[in-house]
Amino acid sequence: MSAKPAPSAPRQIAAFYVSIEPRNIALFRFLLEGYGHVGYMSVLDKYRGLIKVKTTGDCAAALREALGEIRESIAFAYVS
Repeated sequence: MSAKPAPSAPRQIAAFYVSIEPRNIALFRFLLEGYGHVGYMSVLDKYRGLIKVKTTGDCAAALREALGEIRESIAFAYVS
């Protein structure tokens, strides 16, 4: 029985920075998780509501679409 090769690491990582009302951070995480594994988030500043959302380059379009749909429920701004 031959061993399967290890999966290759993603070539690109896409990151989006989002500013949101701090009280909506948990809801944002809940909604993002509802889209499966298109991305994951890290809270950079819980007092200012600064979030970093990361994904692989292959899922960047799906994440952009998910963020657009989430934005219909929760107001947030993209941060450069």
